[in-house]
Amino acid sequence: MSPTRFLLAGFALLCFVCARPTDTSGQPGLWTWVHGDSAYNVPARYGIRGVPDSSNLPAGVYAPVFWTGKDGTFWLYGGKDVTSHYLSELWRFDPDTRMWTWMKGDSGLVDQPPTFGSKGVSAPTNSPGARGLGCPAWTDTSGNLWMFGGSAKQRTGSFPFRYMSDVWKYDIPTNEWTWMAGDSMPGARVLGTRGVPSTLNLPGQIGECSDAWTDPDNNFWFYGGGVDFYPDYVLWRFNPQTSEWTWMSGGTNFGNPLYGTRGVFDSQNLPGQRFAHTSWTGNDGMFWLLGGASEGLVYTDFLNDLWCYDPQTNQWAWYAGDNAISDVDHTGPRCQPADTVTPGNVIEARAAWTDADGNLWKYGGIYENPNNAYYYYQSLLWCFVMARKQWMLVESPLPDPANSLNIARRFGVLGQPDVNSHPGSRCGTASFKDRNGRFYLFGGLCLRNGTGSEVVLNDLWSYEPDPACLLLAGIDEASHAAAAIVLYPNPAHDRVSIQQSDATPYTTVDLLDLQGKTLLHQSLQRDTELELNSLAPGIYLLQFSGSAGKRVERLVVGGW
Repeated sequence: MSPTRFLLAGFALLCFVCARPTDTSGQPGLWTWVHGDSAYNVPARYGIRGVPDSSNLPAGVYAPVFWTGKDGTFWLYGGKDVTSHYLSELWRFDPDTRMWTWMKGDSGLVDQPPTFGSKGVSAPTNSPGARGLGCPAWTDTSGNLWMFGGSAKQRTGSFPFRYMSDVWKYDIPTNEWTWMAGDSMPGARVLGTRGVPSTLNLPGQIGECSDAWTDPDNNFWFYGGGVDFYPDYVLWRFNPQTSEWTWMSGGTNFGNPLYGTRGVFDSQNLPGQRFAHTSWTGNDGMFWLLGGASEGLVYTDFLNDLWCYDPQTNQWAWYAGDNAISDVDHTGPRCQPADTVTPGNVIEARAAWTDADGNLWKYGGIYENPNNAYYYYQSLLWCFVMARKQWMLVESPLPDPANSLNIARRFGVLGQPDVNSHPGSRCGTASFKDRNGRFYLFGGLCLRNGTGSEVVLNDLWSYEPDPACLLLAGIDEASHAAAAIVLYPNPAHDRVSIQQSDATPYTTVDLLDLQGKTLLHQSLQRDTELELNSLAPGIYLLQFSGSAGKRVERLVVGGW
């Protein structure tokens, strides 16, 4: 049973009317419905194996395995369909042609057992079998696709599905799978000695952990996950060259988090037990982890804490969120990072990516209301601004973000960015990033039309951030500390005074609208006034430039 089906059984769910946001503190960017159906619970349209076609389309699935290929193509394997059966099909999507290709697996068959073959030997008949519900997956430097564990059809035994401990590699040129390491049956955990690699070490059966990291040496890392839905609290590293696992961190303190001081790395800090969390690899090689569930079969005690792991020092640091079971979102104005802003508790938020500036983005997931134990699908888009080490809310489909739960999808014109389009609330998606850094999400689980029964999706969406919002996200905090700028008054009416300290080396100022269009360019002195008579009331940006680089400040005109 999927966690979401277990969660929602017996609960009355709320539904909110969908409307466009009216606050102007930042524009949301644009979603594009790229491919797939506006319907739900749709079966696959296979076409010819290995041949791309615009009519090809995977079935609606929840919690599949997914990769971004070295060539910028997207790959999808398995997942759970609307009947709670697991699939074993491999699909490829080319974002340039916008076409799917059915690459491998039997059409229309469900719950197929694995075919292991010989360990380390590829073969056309090898297959991981029906699989999903949180398989950590990664792409190596040669372009091969790897995955570990997850829920799979067991060949024998009294349980039809069990979490696995096997490692698989898919070779794209040969179109063949290879069983590389681990057991062909659910295996027990063998920690070994902390920090010492061994072929005898094994994480044991793991699921609910689709997020993972890779380091510059091509090693694969993952943290936590569920062992038959009971959370784990061990950080593992796998060397694909030697097939050796290494227990790197965790495994002590009975799974309880040790937060330490916010933003400070320490050998004693630990995220504690959790599964169904979200993770990113930072541009600086750091590993980031958000949220997850800290309890087992009852799916309670959801978290919103953000952690960072330094693989060079083998230390964790808690950076944001609550150091206890978390509550609701703390949103603040859109596109404005702040220490007081943070997402609420979340699991299954697998739509996540890192942009070119190293900022961390997250969409959707499942939220637990701690007051009534109801569970809701999320639709908010968040960004952790790396320069500030602060969260900001980027987009909400409703004026009040607190009500942006269980939101139905809104489809514009297929293939065209549209301010009225929105993917709606969902969890357990696949997510990708194309050659140009554009983010995509596919499928997942949601409520039919924002209320009612659970349904699976096969729609593909892309997102293009608003440039003005990214300007705010890229502010250099060090420049702020070294050089003071005062805007007075703010909000302003007909004019605003700009005062900068002697240490501020900014020489020009540009006034921009929220689409990034320059409305005014002026040289900057220690004391400068800008005339605002020609501006309509609203939110604007002041971009300062000079030898220190660029800096952006928010200016409100009128409105009080």
